[in-house]
Amino acid sequence: MRNLYLLFFTFSALLLTSCKTQQVYHHVAVNPDLISPPAIPARPVTRYELPTNRTSEPPENLAWHGDAAVYADAGFTRDGSVAIREVYRFPDVNTTQLEAARKVGIEPFENREQAQPYLSKLTHVFSNRFLLLDPMTHSQPYLTKRATDIIMEIGYRFQTRLVQQGYQPHRIICTSMFRTKDDQRRLSRVNSNAAAVSTHCHATTFDLSYHRFNRISNEGQVPSSQTMADILGEVLDAMRNEGKIYIKFESRQRCYHITSRR
Repeated sequence: MRNLYLLFFTFSALLLTSCKTQQVYHHVAVNPDLISPPAIPARPVTRYELPTNRTSEPPENLAWHGDAAVYADAGFTRDGSVAIREVYRFPDVNTTQLEAARKVGIEPFENREQAQPYLSKLTHVFSNRFLLLDPMTHSQPYLTKRATDIIMEIGYRFQTRLVQQGYQPHRIICTSMFRTKDDQRRLSRVNSNAAAVSTHCHATTFDLSYHRFNRISNEGQVPSSQTMADILGEVLDAMRNEGKIYIKFESRQRCYHITSRR
């Protein structure tokens, strides 16, 4: 009889253990969190990426540089008549900008031959997803690192505001960057408005068109040139108030003359 009871309790214990084991495995089978870790969401892109390669070769980071095959002939360039609001006719004259440029920029070079060996110390700027460079006859596409960061930030903010408001993304267009003294003298022969001593010679300054913009996608509503001029003015006004730039509104050249203050 004792052996019979012992056999009964042993069988019951084995049966209970088996049921618990099945319950554990059943729990694992229906809980996906215990099978594999939850999917990691993609990191949101909240800002542009600046290039790590600051030589005369195009940066490898295509998020900054833009795929040349995609952006070289993107869309079309809108050239329209705009009326710049008084609040965006920024008054920072050449003497004000020149003082800042001398503090944070390079020493001017007499001519391009003299400047050539030192260009590798500047950032070679290329057209990219935020910026389109015009052909430059009296300047070269080089800036200080800080000035490069500034022009990229302007392009990023401008394009972001367009997209946020449901418009097609466009690029800002730069018409001029670094000049030597000889470049400036040659320019003064064809442009009487050109200053004798220019902040462009310190590689801190660039000119942005306020009436020409380059479309890079058909997605969204079509913005007018006036809409884009207003948005560009808003961006520049904000960055000027943040102490990042000085700006001179140039009506004859139809551009903003912008100097980095850092």
